[in-house]
Amino acid sequence: PVIRLLQILPKPVTVTAAAQTKVFGDVEPAIAAPTITPALTGTDVSTGTLSRVSGENAGNYEIQQNSFNLDQYKYAITYVPANFTVSKKPVTITPKLAYSKTYGATDPTFEYNFTPLVSTDVITGALA
Repeated sequence: PVIRLLQILPKPVTVTAAAQTKVFGDVEPAIAAPTITPALTGTDVSTGTLSRVSGENAGNYEIQQNSFNLDQYKYAITYVPANFTVSKKPVTITPKLAYSKTYGATDPTFEYNFTPLVSTDVITGALA
């Protein structure tokens, strides 16, 4: 008799992170669950989480696989990262008053109001 073996290979799946954004200074949102294609089989579930490269300044930070995983005996993962973008916080600077001066007099100091900044950030410079 001939003995034949059946080899069961892991199912190839693509795990794709979802791009996310926040404005500088806003609360950090939870990293969204990735898209898995094709769908997992039966009642199989993922474990772990995605994470992003740390940083708070405006810019792009890669969302990484971190501890996100699937049963290695059932699935072969191809991970596709995405960017977590921190955008610049809009700030509006508004002069406080209308100013005037007499010819030859020293210019007045121009005062202004501005939208709140983040943490210990400060505005530097002067209106002219």
